[in-house]
Amino acid sequence: MSYIFDFCTMIINLLCTFLLAGLYVIGWPVGIVGLIMSAGLFYVSGLYADAILQIVLLFSFAYGWYSWQPNLGHKKIVVHKLSITGWLNVLGSIGSLGLLVSQLLIIYTDATTPYMDGFTSVASLVCVFLASRKIIDNWIIWMVVDSTYVFLYMYKDLPFAAITTFIYLIVAIYGYIHWKKLMYKCY
Repeated sequence: MSYIFDFCTMIINLLCTFLLAGLYVIGWPVGIVGLIMSAGLFYVSGLYADAILQIVLLFSFAYGWYSWQPNLGHKKIVVHKLSITGWLNVLGSIGSLGLLVSQLLIIYTDATTPYMDGFTSVASLVCVFLASRKIIDNWIIWMVVDSTYVFLYMYKDLPFAAITTFIYLIVAIYGYIHWKKLMYKCY
């Protein structure tokens, strides 16, 4: 796929991330466009779990868009953090599902980086779910995932995806700091 398409995908996805870090609900539909573009980019690059992840994330983004709506009659979600049990559940889910996805990639595809692709894809899905529930810990996990993705995308010769992900890492730090300030305002 062309570097131009990679660049356009980068712009849309960065816009989404900045909007969500600022807690702007419009970030969710912008993200849906970015997910569709990313799915095509990753599929052509042989990152099959990442391509499938983008499609699965469409549902999470639709849920996030819905749950962040202020006037739909549902309970307002405030920024909060995981308990110790929550962290154990999250890490256990990422570990077990990441291993499962990696094994499926090994068996059924020609993926060249099945473990990195599998684990980062599962962790990304968990992060989006946590973000849709305004759980601040999503940003901590994103920092680890984004650091891993930078190396993966450079290895796969996706320079704009790598640059985008490096910027995501910076935005994840900002998002954590911003959400932490908001979390303390709520209590």
